[in-house]
This record gives sequence, structure tokens and C-alpha cells, in this order.
Amino acid sequence: MGAVGPMGYFIFTALLMLSLAGYAAWRMTRRPATPVAQTSSYSPVLPSATPVAVGVAQELFIEGASEDANEDTNAPDHAHAPGD
Repeated sequence: MGAVGPMGYFIFTALLMLSLAGYAAWRMTRRPATPVAQTSSYSPVLPSATPVAVGVAQELFIEGASEDANEDTNAPDHAHAPGD
């Protein structure tokens, strides 16, 4: 702080955050995003959750998974052109 004064702390913090944001932006371009077909439903459950909350989360996950499966099986067949 003797070299740059009290504003040195804020300059250092700003440079640190900018470098972190730059690294995060660069890192996001290194691999493609996961396709939606390879993702699944997710229900966050805290370690301190009650058994009732865990049961509700499980039911929501099962419903989401079954809806995803139904969407996959009910998807229209795009192999044929309209009017075939």
C-alpha cells in the first residue's frame, strides 16, 4: 500500500475479478455445451432435508424423467417429407 496508496486495494481487487471473469469466459469456449437429450431432471435436496422433502423431490424427479421419456417416444418422425 506504500507504493500505490489506499486505492491499490480496489485496483488489485478489480484486476483479480477481471482476470477471473476472463478465465471463465475463455474456459466456457473450450468445450461444447451438453445437448439437452443428455441431461435429466434435477431436484436439489439439502443434507438437512426432512424425509417428507426427500420424498417430494424423488416424486418430482420421477415425474420429470417420465415426461422426458414420453417426449422422446412421442417425437414426430422427421424422416419423411410432408405429404409422403
